[in-house]
Amino acid sequence: MKIPAETVHKLVEDVHRATVINYESLVLDGDAESLLSDGGGNPEDALLERERQGYLVDAVKTLPERLRRVVVGYFFEELSMQELGDELGVSESRVSQLRAEALALLKDGITSQLDPESLPAEPRPNGRVARRKAAYYAEIEEASDYRTRLDTRMVTEPEAVASCGGRAILR
Repeated sequence: MKIPAETVHKLVEDVHRATVINYESLVLDGDAESLLSDGGGNPEDALLERERQGYLVDAVKTLPERLRRVVVGYFFEELSMQELGDELGVSESRVSQLRAEALALLKDGITSQLDPESLPAEPRPNGRVARRKAAYYAEIEEASDYRTRLDTRMVTEPEAVASCGGRAILR
């Protein structure tokens, strides 16, 4: 570009000086982690990851009650399959089956929002299972708006998992 290196360095310094951040308000409000760069990735990747996390929260929130209980109990509360089985009145094997069912449904639910073309075609598109899945996908879509999904605190703060009537659910 035939620009002296000294000119480029001066421009870089000017850009850094022009960035004004009120560090005190970041620390007091607790938003420093979400606004300051951690040095990795680019902004697009960060937004995509936050959107994925937001859809994950929505997908867990809209799972059928038993499947949600298994996911929250196993992954968030770190309960054993035996403890979950005792609570639900089923065997450890059945809890394992419910967990596998929930994970498959979560995967498809998130995919239905982020990349719907990659979802496998239902063998019986008008069948009961296909209708239930379509209803679940619609619930995920309606569970929150893009601003809520991109709110990093929704996934990273401990209160994202809260107790409600003796059952743990995601807010």
